[in-house]
Amino acid sequence: MKMKRKTLIIIATAILLAAVAGISIYFNSGELFQGRFYGNIKFATSDRQMPAPTISNVKVSNNPFDPYAQNTTISYDLNYSAETEVFITAPNYKKLYLSDAGKQETAGTHTKTWDGRDPMQNEYPEGNHPFTITASNASGTTAYTGNIKIEYTPAPTISNVKVSNNPFDPYTQNTTISYDLNYSAETAIYITAPNYKEFYLSDAGKQETPGTHAKRWDGRDPMNKAYPEGNHPFTITASNASGTTTYTGNIKIEYAPAPIISNVKVSNNPFDPYAQNTTISYDLNYSAETEVFITAPNYKKLYLSDAGKQETAGTHTKTWDGRDPMDKAYPEGNHPFTITASNSGGTSTYAGTIEIKFAN
Repeated sequence: MKMKRKTLIIIATAILLAAVAGISIYFNSGELFQGRFYGNIKFATSDRQMPAPTISNVKVSNNPFDPYAQNTTISYDLNYSAETEVFITAPNYKKLYLSDAGKQETAGTHTKTWDGRDPMQNEYPEGNHPFTITASNASGTTAYTGNIKIEYTPAPTISNVKVSNNPFDPYTQNTTISYDLNYSAETAIYITAPNYKEFYLSDAGKQETPGTHAKRWDGRDPMNKAYPEGNHPFTITASNASGTTTYTGNIKIEYAPAPIISNVKVSNNPFDPYAQNTTISYDLNYSAETEVFITAPNYKKLYLSDAGKQETAGTHTKTWDGRDPMDKAYPEGNHPFTITASNSGGTSTYAGTIEIKFAN
């Protein structure tokens, strides 16, 4: 009984494996004797085999696209393993393969990328370019055809050009040139110097995206020397594969006149250093570098602020306690003070005296 059961299990297992493998089993007449099967078993393969592959879910990532700015990707699904070809039909009807012809690919999603160029790195012309996907196995071949459109971006436009300070004084200000681009482009922005050399405000040929851009200029050359008064031409160029656009304008440099020191007052004059301080106040009509100092009895200068300090137009004050750097009070008498104000237009000077008088 045990041998009979074992034989039946072996036969059943053979039938199951054969079914999975697509093989039919035929039994001729036979009999079981003492737990063994005596007879003939015939194996025959069935006609069942893998169908021809199907290409589905074909997508093109950028369509149309510009080879100067983008790539495009073809994606597709295979339901069975197959040998594939993906190619672009060139304008001369030659095939540009995006992968090895006859490449074996498994079932699933596959992608191929194209930069819009031929093997010599020449861009394809504008227009529709056919592409073909083929998938082959033992049961047959399936093909899919479509189009990829190349569309080049127009030449860029430079618009909304503004100059923040025009005219401006390089000793007190900077100026900023701002502009808008409608397409990505390589740009150059430069000032034409008095010697006709081009002074670039950014790297020539810099790639810039669509949007607003700004370049700052301090009114000076590469040696940090201020440009002379007058109009100085500036140029903006923007280039892409479709052409170049140019904008020209002028930036005026205008130096402020020499500053004027006015409305000078001394708050306590005379004053006693042991009881008071004194304050010198003055007005400037233009921004300037200033100095305010007392001339000591030994003719040394006692500065009441940093020499060469930049001060804006308006009222300014300096306080003095009547003492030297060693905190020793100056002697009684008149002590000269000087105010100087300098800018690109010249220097102005005001001189006066402060009297020190000790209380009895």
